[in-house]
Amino acid sequence: MAVTYEPISTTTLTSAQSSVTFGNGGTLPQTYTDLVLIVNSSKTTSGIGNIYLRFNPGTGGTYSDTFIYGTGSSALAGRHNNFTYGLVGDQSNTSSMLVCDIMNYSNSSVYKQTLFKYADISDALLSGVMMWSSTAAVTSLEVSVPGLSFSSGSTFTLYGIKAA
Repeated sequence: MAVTYEPISTTTLTSAQSSVTFGNGGTLPQTYTDLVLIVNSSKTTSGIGNIYLRFNPGTGGTYSDTFIYGTGSSALAGRHNNFTYGLVGDQSNTSSMLVCDIMNYSNSSVYKQTLFKYADISDALLSGVMMWSSTAAVTSLEVSVPGLSFSSGSTFTLYGIKAA
């Protein structure tokens, strides 16, 4: 079966900001089977900060994630439960790329699961799965680095996937 990626929206930052939201006010189209979010970013301040994803911000629900992380010289794995956001990346001082596969986002009978893959140019790799414990359809999503900012020039693209 062929799969078709259709761009829904792209945002390129013209100034530093701590979050980007797609579907403000619940306007994400509900006509796709899945979503793919691709983020090419760096941040403006020193230190490492996590990248978080929230669906329908402000509506509640809990998030959990399981991840593996490696740098080439060390590795670790972990899990978070009952958070108000889901971990999907680790924004370092360098350029990085994040890909999130959001499955069954419009299905109102299942919890929402996201596979994420993150890498930066310093060879840090992070991947895992994040789950939103809600059966609500995803009508908006927010990507954020609380307490930090994505740099000007960072790009965020959301694709819809249709099974052909």
